[in-house]
Amino acid sequence: IAMSTGFARFFLILRSVLFIVDFILLVLSTGGLSLHELGGELKGAYEVMRRGEDKKTVIVPLTGEMPKSREDAAAERAARAAFEVVQAAQQGRFAELPIVALGQRLVRPTAPLRIERL
Repeated sequence: IAMSTGFARFFLILRSVLFIVDFILLVLSTGGLSLHELGGELKGAYEVMRRGEDKKTVIVPLTGEMPKSREDAAAERAARAAFEVVQAAQQGRFAELPIVALGQRLVRPTAPLRIERL
């Protein structure tokens, strides 16, 4: 029995749609997502692709502690930089505080600490 062209085309389209539904169900069952959650994830991904990422990702540790605010992190960096510069100045037995070294360390925390007598 020969199939008509329209009948075969209908089943090819139906098979393609069912393949897509199968794939979506596979993703949902593997990820433990609901259809609503998957839609939200796809919407968010589409917005990022369209507009680009406009906010930084915040990684929260598993221990439950909250991430530091920018002000707290900057204050901690400044205190650490000041401590390192003062400690290096004391080791070199300098009487004055090396402001240039401190400024470089505040701007770039990974800058090499070099203190010289002028």
